[in-house]
Amino acid sequence: MHLAVQFGERRWLGRLAWTIAFLLCLAYSAIAVGFVVFDFRVIYPLAAIERPVYAVLFAGVAVVLSCLLFWLCRFLTRRMARRGWSPRSGLLACALMALPLSGTVAYLALDMPPIEEDHTLADIPASGEDAQASYALAMTYAKGEGDRRIQPGIAQLDQEAIFTNALAFADMIEGDWRAVAEAREVIKRLDSYDAVADLTSPREDTPVMSFVAYRNLTRVYRAYAALRVAQGRPEEAARHLAQLHSVVRKMMPYSRILMHKMLSADMARQNIVAAHRLFTSGTNVTPEALAILRPAFAPLSDQDVSLHRALIGEYLSIKSTFSGARTRLAASVDPYAKSSAARFVAGLLVSPVFLNRNRTLHDASHLYRGMIEMADQGRSLEGPLNQYWGQRHIRNAMGHDILWTLTPSYDHAANVLRQLQAASDTLAMEIRDRLGGRPGLGGN
Repeated sequence: MHLAVQFGERRWLGRLAWTIAFLLCLAYSAIAVGFVVFDFRVIYPLAAIERPVYAVLFAGVAVVLSCLLFWLCRFLTRRMARRGWSPRSGLLACALMALPLSGTVAYLALDMPPIEEDHTLADIPASGEDAQASYALAMTYAKGEGDRRIQPGIAQLDQEAIFTNALAFADMIEGDWRAVAEAREVIKRLDSYDAVADLTSPREDTPVMSFVAYRNLTRVYRAYAALRVAQGRPEEAARHLAQLHSVVRKMMPYSRILMHKMLSADMARQNIVAAHRLFTSGTNVTPEALAILRPAFAPLSDQDVSLHRALIGEYLSIKSTFSGARTRLAASVDPYAKSSAARFVAGLLVSPVFLNRNRTLHDASHLYRGMIEMADQGRSLEGPLNQYWGQRHIRNAMGHDILWTLTPSYDHAANVLRQLQAASDTLAMEIRDRLGGRPGLGGN
């Protein structure tokens, strides 16, 4: 007897049951192919799925797998019907497919409870009474518009050539110095504060300081110092360089995000290199110039180079990302995926089956607390990162992947800061030694 008539006269109900069974087979296949795409995305950009060959490949795999599951379902229900288990093979097929599928989906989608006693912005409070004012002034040059506001000609030159022969570029340096008069006023006003606050919000759309603008401004200061030293005016060079470095020193301990921490570190590195080249290795130096440099170029403290605040800020940023809409998370899967097919696949990959919000935040909290502890102890941050990467699991697969993608190489940043602190210590000793009467202090 045909299976469709095993419901008696209600053939339509039998056909409906088998149709539902086939749709459940498709659901199984979609989950299985989803994990294949997930592993594929780890190696290749999701944008590759936009190519017809990959779209056909994944669709073909889903259809073949669905047909195999459906055939297995029909085979099992026929065998079970012959043994007298049930005369309604369609409903039995639905049960065979629905129960394991429900269990699988429930297992994958079951999330953890929210985190209690988590980090907040209160753990990285603002610095100083004038925090709002100093932060607003520092954000005069924000990423975007600020990138275009400071574009000196010397930024296109070989920086080593400026050190060795600043006089050859005197006209360009003087012109760039006049062009950044507004920025120099910002630096002067920032130096009047006891600290330069960083009130960056953990929101994804929060503005950040312009790395380009501040790096170019530092190059102008450095070139101007080189020119004045070459012209026999080292005290003027020292005053401007010391003022810029004083501002950098007031920024470094309070950075809330890694980008701001590394921006101030880059400015400090350029200043330290310039001070070493011009004032401890050169000859056109006076004790007065060194005395001007000495307070600003004192050794960087452990707080100056600590990643403690930046790591908390970065964690809060990740927390904000995972707490937001899933459409924003889908963009994190692959920002280069533009087609509707790729965006649809990205949307599936951030569904609760593949991404558990709270479970991901628990992982992020554990990961960042471990790195904060390591950073405070001056130890490598690679341990917590490698341990987390080795804990890949079928549950919350995409949450794991996105969290890993959003976590930069903090260990590299920590090494850069440690090297910067060592260079600062060396420069401070060199300035002290030259002020102590070492040979070659004065004279042109």
